[in-house]
Amino acid sequence: MTSRQIGALPLPLPVRRAPAWVDGVLAALAAVLAVTVLLSADLAAIDPALRPSSTLAIVVTAVGAAGIGLRRTHPLVGLVLVAGAAVVVSAGSQFTGVLPYLTILAFYAVAAYGTRRAAILAAAVVIGSLIVLRGFGVPDLAVTDVVLTAAVCAAAVAVGDGVRQRRTHHSDLLAAAEARAVVTARQAVVEERLRIARELHDVVAHSMSLIAVQAGVGAHLLRRDPEAAEQALSVIADTSRQALSQTRSVVGLLRGDDEGPQRPPGLVSLDELAEGVRRAGLTVDVRIEGAGRELPAMVDLAAYRVVQEALTNALKHAPRRAVTVRIRYAPQALRVEVAGAGGAAAPPAPPGFGLMGLRERARAAGGSLAAGPAADGGFRVVAELPTGEVPA
Repeated sequence: MTSRQIGALPLPLPVRRAPAWVDGVLAALAAVLAVTVLLSADLAAIDPALRPSSTLAIVVTAVGAAGIGLRRTHPLVGLVLVAGAAVVVSAGSQFTGVLPYLTILAFYAVAAYGTRRAAILAAAVVIGSLIVLRGFGVPDLAVTDVVLTAAVCAAAVAVGDGVRQRRTHHSDLLAAAEARAVVTARQAVVEERLRIARELHDVVAHSMSLIAVQAGVGAHLLRRDPEAAEQALSVIADTSRQALSQTRSVVGLLRGDDEGPQRPPGLVSLDELAEGVRRAGLTVDVRIEGAGRELPAMVDLAAYRVVQEALTNALKHAPRRAVTVRIRYAPQALRVEVAGAGGAAAPPAPPGFGLMGLRERARAAGGSLAAGPAADGGFRVVAELPTGEVPA
């Protein structure tokens, strides 16, 4: 036996089907064996009443035995040839040789590769023919032979039918497993598209917010303070380049590009992110608590995006408020907190894909995210992301 694996479902299957030429070789070998047994048999020792094998009997035996080669492609035709040859030779009071044994194999083939109904009807016809031959008193065919042949044929049909049902059951399992694999693949494609959409949203939303703010500042200060306007344009240029680079990286995932940065951003880029929004005019205080360590890629990216989205919202809705970013490394988790300073409450970001995407990221990483008004009137975003135990 061999097995085939689809998804998580192991499916035992029969040995791989032999090529078609094997049936031709089997037919030739069966014909040669049947004729050899027929010509070398001691008829007197078997049954003195048996007649010597005629040329017709030899030809019929060879053709009938060769019918076993049709066991897979045309099993019922093969059975007719083998059983018909046995009946014809036996009716002529001549030795049937190996034809009865090949008939049993042909019964099995009809049940295994054909239908149950065809196998039962064929068995009834053959057994009825044996009973008729016994009634005419042909040699080498006692009552016990008829009964034994009937029992063996019934057993062959039962075994073949069981094999056919098993093969059908395995085919159904394979079809169901392949259908589940297709559904799983489609779900994976949808999830990947959603992930890429979230990445693009985070990149574009953050970058466009910085660009919009700095464009407004630059336009306002262009005549009064050219140096400040120039700094705003510099922030716009740097932010645009970073956005284009990250966008190419994300789009490259769709095309399967091997070039470009493959590792997504993480907390290692936190200082760069904070510096970017500082240059846009937002006061940002970054605090790291606990011993920093390498994080799972999904957790690292989720933490970075939480900070990025929170700073983007703060820049859009409360640009004059100081923001504190606190990263705390716990033994089994990472806590990310972004909160505005006290004072008038900053209006929360309108419902959209920002916080919704962050919650999905947190859930995908096995954690959770909460966002809402803080006790001092500000707005706070807190994410708890599991990282596993710290190695000893």
